Order: sequence, then structure tokens, then C-alpha cells
Amino acid sequence: MKMFMNLKNNAYKFMPVKTVEQNPVLHEIAESGSIPMRFETFDLFMREVNLIGKELCNAPRSYFQLQDKKMIMGSEIKQHAKFINDNLLNVLPEVPKSNTVLLMRNTLPYLNDRDQLRAINHIQNMDKSCTVAIGDYDTDLGNMTSILLESVGFKKTGLKNVFEKPH
Repeated sequence: MKMFMNLKNNAYKFMPVKTVEQNPVLHEIAESGSIPMRFETFDLFMREVNLIGKELCNAPRSYFQLQDKKMIMGSEIKQHAKFINDNLLNVLPEVPKSNTVLLMRNTLPYLNDRDQLRAINHIQNMDKSCTVAIGDYDTDLGNMTSILLESVGFKKTGLKNVFEKPH
């Protein structure tokens, strides 16, 4: 969300957004564009909104709205988002190797060692014009995502959980 809010009219450069979800129930919820939030999740989301500041409230309604403890995807996102119900490992080979922003939030820790290496091998083949963003869980004690990314040439950018291949 921060990326879309910060880029405002230039967010179209990152369209279409392709999302992959293996769980069919979660895929259906995401595709509906109305994502319910439990009280705890909504509370965390609102704290994040407060950290962002007033930007979310001022963000174009075409991106995101909050309504009845749901995050509602706006028309701009729905128009340019493709929701795929599949396994990440099936989709990674299709990811463009250049000028790509890959958002893999809290994904690799849930894969077995063999599948983590398969995923990292695909990511390793990405060009120096690519960026990978991961989640907090990826960097928790015992989770190796940041170490795996660094082992295949990605470097921390200074932005939290964002890595890129240096030029």
C-alpha cells in the first residue's frame, strides 16, 4: 500500500499486479476485493495506518478503502490485478527476469528446504534491475529468507525488508 500511495499517479508502472495464493479460500477472498479483518488484524492494520500518517485517508479511493472492518480494493487495483490460485513454485519460472518487483511476504519459511532452494534458484536468475521485498516473519530468528537472498547476490536497500541486485 505504501508503494501505491507514494507513487500516486505513477503507480501504473507496476501494473498489472499478479498475486499468487495457494489456499483456495484465501484466493477467493482476495479476488472478491473485500478482505475481512479480525479485530486483532484490523487493530494492527490501523496502527500501521497511523504510522503511515494521514496518507491512507488521502490516498485515492481508486486504490484502497476501509469499510466495516474490511479493506476494500478500489477500482484501479481491481482493474489491474490478476489473482492466481496456484503454488508459488509453479509461477516463479514465469516471473520476468528484468525490471521486476517481487513481493514475497512471509512465503519461504513455509516451504520445505528443497522448495526454498528451488524458489531461490529462480530468484537468483533475476537481473540487476530487480527488487525483492519480504515480510517481517521472513527475518525472524530462525528464518533464513534474507540470508538466502544475500547468498544469491541481493543486498539490503536501506528500506525495511527490501533487497535489490546492485548494478
